[in-house]
Amino acid sequence: MTILQLENVTKTYPGGETALREADLAMEAGEFLVLLGPQGSGKSTLLRLVGGLDDVTEGILRIDGKTANDLTPKERDIAMIGQNQSLPAQFTVYDNLAYGLRLRKVPEDIVDREVRAAAAVFGLGELLGRRTKTLPVETRQRVLLARSLVRRPKLFLFDDPFNHLDEALHARMCAELAKLHVRLDASFVYATEDRAEALALGTRVAVMNAGRIEQVGTPLELYDAPASLFVADYLGALNKLRTVRVEGNTVHADGFTAVLPQAAERDGEAVFAVRPEDIRPEASFAEAHPETSFRACVTGEEPIGPDRLLHCETLGETPWSFDVRTASEGEFPGERTFAFDGTRILLFDAKTGESLLKRA
Repeated sequence: MTILQLENVTKTYPGGETALREADLAMEAGEFLVLLGPQGSGKSTLLRLVGGLDDVTEGILRIDGKTANDLTPKERDIAMIGQNQSLPAQFTVYDNLAYGLRLRKVPEDIVDREVRAAAAVFGLGELLGRRTKTLPVETRQRVLLARSLVRRPKLFLFDDPFNHLDEALHARMCAELAKLHVRLDASFVYATEDRAEALALGTRVAVMNAGRIEQVGTPLELYDAPASLFVADYLGALNKLRTVRVEGNTVHADGFTAVLPQAAERDGEAVFAVRPEDIRPEASFAEAHPETSFRACVTGEEPIGPDRLLHCETLGETPWSFDVRTASEGEFPGERTFAFDGTRILLFDAKTGESLLKRA
């Protein structure tokens, strides 16, 4: 069942700034959807539109199958946790959890039942009588999550809620949120600038840039088959060469020629890209893949966990500097032959940045 749907949704503010442009998005109930993009990409604007804090300028917003453009935040039955959100310091944990239900005039016996159930989920049962100002930061974050859970909304919205926490606490709260999603089978929309966080949390990820949704897919789909150069770059380390010429399934560059498994959608100037782990330094791999082999020089290396990152440079008149991530043992001094995994090569239109390779 589709819990959230945006059809050609645009948001333009009174001053003329368009923060979201023609957004199309469909989210199924029970998904953990992550909005990923840099600051100013439109993530928070999208969440505010869904939550009813801002009005849609154009397009249709549906929640649980119903048009929600004109619904108040209360009528949408959504919980939203924002950045640096605080709790009333004078309230006890119990009163914080009960607050939303009491605003809705829920009978006290039901309030008590729901508060204690939510507190049990987050390990807050013994703290219900404590004032929130006396609690450590991690426990206050748990109270915030429990307060959203207690009224069981249709949809949870998280606007980078842990960005103010230190790295260790940030990681713990993300892990707690992932467990909560599985336990509740709830629908989460989570906005972040952090690529690693998005790929770890999201069942699907919507990559946003300059107010547009560039691509939506599983983390693996986005990493392996990015729809644009921006998506490819944002999802991880990328070696780029902006001066290649494409003819059918052949890439011509100064320093190498590579034959692709499939033809590009059109010929002409393109951006060639390949991830560090998809360039292979082993002689046996180069011998087995002459269609993508080329000569280059290793100029340096550094350890990356159990792997090594080789810094390399092609031998043409206009050298291409690139990195190779490898777990291979042995020495890699000076000039040697490398090869690409041809199925992992990425090609993008030099002007638009759109992918020139379509993968199933």
